[in-house]
Amino acid sequence: MKTIIFSLLVLFSSNLIGQTKYEYNKKGVQKSTEGDAEGAIKEYNKAIEADPKYWGHI
Repeated sequence: MKTIIFSLLVLFSSNLIGQTKYEYNKKGVQKSTEGDAEGAIKEYNKAIEADPKYWGHI
């Protein structure tokens, strides 16, 4: 039982602490709009690392 509770805490806390793929994508769009192509690519790459199946706004 303790293992299940611990696993759930780890699962939910990781989403609360780190940025989500959506937040990385949003930052990428913002940087792209500002003309920072290199910064945008870095943010898009982070979104893909968070969820390799994520394609963002494409």
